Amino acid sequence: MALTGEKKTEYQREWMRKKRANPELRAEEREQAKMADRARKRRGLELKEREKCEACGFDRTTDIHHEGVERKTYILCPNCHALVTRGICTFDEVLTRLYPVRPGPINITAGFERFNSRPFTPVPKPGKR
Repeated sequence: MALTGEKKTEYQREWMRKKRANPELRAEEREQAKMADRARKRRGLELKEREKCEACGFDRTTDIHHEGVERKTYILCPNCHALVTRGICTFDEVLTRLYPVRPGPINITAGFERFNSRPFTPVPKPGKR
């Protein structure tokens, strides 16, 4: 049964009183915060060193992928990350390039010209003639 209202507030206050009274808990909490901060800094340094996808080499946008029980981090582009997280292919397949991620360059002007055959004329801004 979940606590609500005043009972919940009283329980939270009592828990904080006990926590403040126990110096061992405070020291342990500080140590955990230090360890988390060190890990965050280390991860940030790793990102700066490896700013491109470990699978395909894309370097404009990167995501962090956590793999395994140890939660080891890998730098992947959004395409590779989506393939792995959605289960389309395994992480090893992406790393060994058994699954095509980026098939080739995309020509966006060809489709644009087909649907918009009229010449472009800029619209004047209001107040200027």
